[in-house]
Order: sequence, then structure tokens, then C-alpha cells
Amino acid sequence: MKSWFKSGAPWIWLNAGAVAICMIMVVGLLSLIAVRGFAHFWPADVAQVEVIDLDGNRTEILGEVVRSQTIPAAVAKDAGYLVPEGVEMVTRFLFKQGNRDQTGRDFAWYTEFGMGEFKYPENVWAIERREWGNFYGYPVSLTRDGIVLSVNDSDFWDAVQASVARSIELHDDIKRIERGQIGRINRGIEQLRLDRRSLDLREVEGAEREQAEARIAAEAERLDADYEVLRAELDLLYESTRRDSLRMRM
Repeated sequence: MKSWFKSGAPWIWLNAGAVAICMIMVVGLLSLIAVRGFAHFWPADVAQVEVIDLDGNRTEILGEVVRSQTIPAAVAKDAGYLVPEGVEMVTRFLFKQGNRDQTGRDFAWYTEFGMGEFKYPENVWAIERREWGNFYGYPVSLTRDGIVLSVNDSDFWDAVQASVARSIELHDDIKRIERGQIGRINRGIEQLRLDRRSLDLREVEGAEREQAEARIAAEAERLDADYEVLRAELDLLYESTRRDSLRMRM
């Protein structure tokens, strides 16, 4: 045994074991991060629950249940919640209810009191929008180029998918023009401003100044003409985005 220790073999095995444990921990941590990260982008179930406050007002809540927590009743009262007498602990639920253009907020807390049964309807839609956050609701109809398709029509889903694909394509074309071609024109206009500023700083006058000003004016006129063409194209694209409209019910 002493000769084995003197050979250094135990320390080699110890180092190898430590490295193996570290690798396992790193892989485990990366796996945990990946799982949690993918879950964030994976569509969550949309819950529907009826809430009755202490005044008897009924409210239909529709959205994703982000998390729940149990807090002391005193803390809930301090936060402005109405808590019945004799209750010591309160469970509240954080809903991502979206529809910010209608409700004014994305997230809201609701306590367990007056809550009905949690339901997860199959026909509810969660729509990711470019502004105002997600929309949660039920499809009613789709208008495409003046033709109205009801949610009960057999080709309703395919028509919605086609409209979404068309909308994405139009959006990409708009951004390509705004950020690419119009951005290039804006950079050109800025360069002309710098050129004229350079002439002022160098106090260029006479024929040289006239020649430079003529060049700047001609280039500015060309850029303005290019911009007008692009603006007309943008107007057509924006008009095309209003061809289709999806009607939803909250």
C-alpha cells in the first residue's frame, strides 16, 4: 500500500475523478440552462378562470399562469388585496394576460378568493404580436381582400397561415427598405452635410466653392429622388399589410 501511494497513482485517480465530476457538473448546468431556456420559448398552456371579487363582480381571466406563491394574509392586505377575516395565508397567481392595448398591462396578480375552476380551452389562440404584447382570445373571422371567412369554414386555418406568411414577407420587405436602402440614403445625406461643413471650416471660396456646392446639390437632388421612389414603394407595402385582418374575441 505504501509503495502504491509513493507511486503517485492515487493522486492521478483523484485528479481524474475530480475532472470527471467537474465535467458532469458543467454538462448538468448547461442542460439545466437549455431546458429552462427552451421552456421560455415553448408555447405555454392558456388558462381560463372566472374570478368573483368580494363585491360580486365577475371577471373572466384568460392567459398563461406564470407562477403562484403563498403569502401571509397581512402582506396581502398591505398590497391592497381584499382578504376575508380569519384567513392566515393567501395563495395568489401571476397571470400573463397580454392584450396590453385593451387591459393596459401584461401581467397581473389574482388571489385565490372567488376563483373558479382552472380550464384550458383547446380553441383559444395565443398570438405573438409586434406591439402591445401577446393577444389571448378566440378567433371569430378572417377578412382577406374583402372576403370574410368564418372560424367554422374548413379552410379557415390554412387561410390564416397563408395570411401570416404574407404578413411576415411584407414586414421583411418593409424593414429591408427602411433599414437598408433608406438607411443608405440617410448616410449619404449626412455625408453631404459633413462635406459642406468641411468647406466652411476650410473657408473654401470662389470657383472651387461653387463647384463643390454644385456637386453637393446634384447629389442631394439624386438622393431625394431615390427617397421619393422608395417612399412610394413603402406606401404600397403598408397598404398591402391592411388587406387581411383577423377578428378575435377576448
